[in-house]
Amino acid sequence: MAPTTTAKHTTTPEMFRNGVFIIQVGKETKEDFTVHRSIAGACSSYFEAALKEDGFKEGVEGIIHLKTEDAKVFEHLVCWMYTGKLPDQPTEGNNIDLLCELWLLADRYGVILLMNQALEGLSEEIYKTSSMPFAMMPKIYENTLAESGLRCFCIYAIGRTIPSSDIIKLDTAGWSREAERDLLRAVALRCGIMPREQLWASGLGSYLTAGTPVEGKKK
Repeated sequence: MAPTTTAKHTTTPEMFRNGVFIIQVGKETKEDFTVHRSIAGACSSYFEAALKEDGFKEGVEGIIHLKTEDAKVFEHLVCWMYTGKLPDQPTEGNNIDLLCELWLLADRYGVILLMNQALEGLSEEIYKTSSMPFAMMPKIYENTLAESGLRCFCIYAIGRTIPSSDIIKLDTAGWSREAERDLLRAVALRCGIMPREQLWASGLGSYLTAGTPVEGKKK
């Protein structure tokens, strides 16, 4: 059964007593993030496995290299590990692209709580700003599976709230044929236009990622 609400990540004093390690992000320009082992392991199934005594060589040595990640996005993951909070709303524009990026990053490293919290934040951004994740659709389809909560939610949001006349004019350059087909299917299945507030109020249960968060497992 899909989750019906988003649990929140919290830290405890004990998490700060188990030492730190370095996550080095980037290839050409590297940025180091110093993170407590217990906090990273509690948030992420990837780091939980990497930091075990019989885990990855890098984890044993105290430095993990993530050459393909964007340090600016990864910084928000590290902040979330300690605060459990999504990025602040910018003074101009919105966080739609960043929240999509955070969901994809969290998906790669098994951070279920952040995946669900980012999707909840994305829904709220759509409701507040009347914006849609058009620019992120190529990247979302390139990095997710067909049943992905982020992919399904974005297609549903666009297909159910954008008037048909605007759908026809929509610039889908860079979209895969699969994305275009899914959007047309979403438009064909709808019964009238769904107001954005109704979309937001209808709940996200079917789009959240099911599973036991790492911090909820018995040690």
